Amino acid sequence: MTEVSGPSGLRGRSDRILLVASAVVFFFYAAFHVSPFWALSPLIWFLGAMAALAVLAFINAVLVSGWRRAAVFLAFAASIGFAAEQVGIWTGLIFGPYDYTDKLGLKLIDVPLVIPLCWFAVVYFAHTLVNIIVMGTPSCGRLSLGQAALLALVTAFVATGFDVAVDPMMSHPDVNAWTWTQGGAYFGVPFKNFQGWVATVLVIDLAFRLFARRNPRRPSLHQENWAARWAIAAWAGLGFGVMIIGFPVETQLVAVFCLFLPALLAIARQWAPDRTTGRSA
Repeated sequence: MTEVSGPSGLRGRSDRILLVASAVVFFFYAAFHVSPFWALSPLIWFLGAMAALAVLAFINAVLVSGWRRAAVFLAFAASIGFAAEQVGIWTGLIFGPYDYTDKLGLKLIDVPLVIPLCWFAVVYFAHTLVNIIVMGTPSCGRLSLGQAALLALVTAFVATGFDVAVDPMMSHPDVNAWTWTQGGAYFGVPFKNFQGWVATVLVIDLAFRLFARRNPRRPSLHQENWAARWAIAAWAGLGFGVMIIGFPVETQLVAVFCLFLPALLAIARQWAPDRTTGRSA
């Protein structure tokens, strides 16, 4: 593909189209957070935010990794996330004993269709934030097996922070998106749930990093900058949503540390002085 001249410096018409599409989706995602509609119900906020976030995540993944790798990430996250959820519902071994109600809409077997999209969106943006914080770029790069495993573990903890902030609200009797059969000490959520989240995200992210490391794709500087900004803004947007409507009210403080803190670290990394020039990156 030939270089296209112009102030944007982007490669090809398709990249510019993707950037415009991502801007439109992010506009509606941000508008949804500040509109009066999200205040009607946490379920509406969750469904709307996850749908918009999944679309934004896929567009962002295309900018960073190309269509093929974006589709692979979506397939890994959705299929592994669905399998973990379904096995977890059947056995209670992964997340603890729980069941989804009918509040989240249509299901595939016992798992609402929005949940695999949720796994994709949350894991992708956590993956991207970790890349930015550690490597200064949203793309994977060429990693050794040990490096890939370590970054996948960090990604697992960042992504699990989302569930730490959101699960108490979504499983609360006033929302009742899912119910815990035995419950637990953390606002009724069992600790095993978070262990299951770390393990599931670790498998998803490590699978993708091992797939991508053989043929890493380095996007243009402009693509990297746009992808990094959208990823940071999307994760901070999740934190903003939980901070405003999260309950029990303590989860609003949890959102500051579990969702805003990774976004702030990524911003700090973006503004960090370059080691070779001493200037901000």
